[in-house]
Amino acid sequence: MNFQEAVSNAKNSTRIAVFAPKIFADCLQHCLNFHQVTFSFFSDENQNVFATDFQIFHTENPEEFNLIKPNIALIIPQSEAEFAKLNLGEIINGGVLIYNEDLEHQISETPGFFRKLSFQIAETTTDNFQNFLETDFSQIPLQISDRTLIENIFGLKILCQQTQIMEEDFYEALMEFRA
Repeated sequence: MNFQEAVSNAKNSTRIAVFAPKIFADCLQHCLNFHQVTFSFFSDENQNVFATDFQIFHTENPEEFNLIKPNIALIIPQSEAEFAKLNLGEIINGGVLIYNEDLEHQISETPGFFRKLSFQIAETTTDNFQNFLETDFSQIPLQISDRTLIENIFGLKILCQQTQIMEEDFYEALMEFRA
C-alpha cells in the first residue's frame, strides 16, 4: 500500500500527522503502546494499517504531509525551506496543530479554523551523563540522547494528550523510552 492509498483508507478516522524526524514517531508509538492505546501506524518504513480510531502517519516529506489532511498535526521542520513546503491549510477545520513557539510568526499567518497549540523548548540538565527533563512535577530522568527529541518533547506530550494520555502518564512512558 502506498502513502496515498493509506491516507484514503483512513478518511473516516482521526488522522494524526507527525512531520518530524523518525525518532518522534518511535517515541509516540512507545507511549501509545505503553498505555495500550489502539492505533494504526503508517510510514515509508512501517505499514501497520488497520481500522482504528487513530491513524498515525509519519513523514519527513512535505508533499506526503499535504496529502494527509490531518485532524491533528505535530510539526518539527528541520529547515525554513522544509517549513515553507507545508500546506498547513490542509489541516481539517476543528483540528489541532502542534508546533514549536519559534514558528509563532509563520503559524499566525496560516489560514484555517483549527487550534494552534505551541510549546516551548524543554529545559534539561545533565548529571553524570544522565539527562533530566525539567517539568512542573519534578526532574524526569531520560534515557534519550537525541537533542532534537529532547528539545521538542513537549510537542510530543501535547500530541499524546490529544489521544487521552495525560501528562503524568506521558512522563511515566517517557522514562522507559530508550533512544
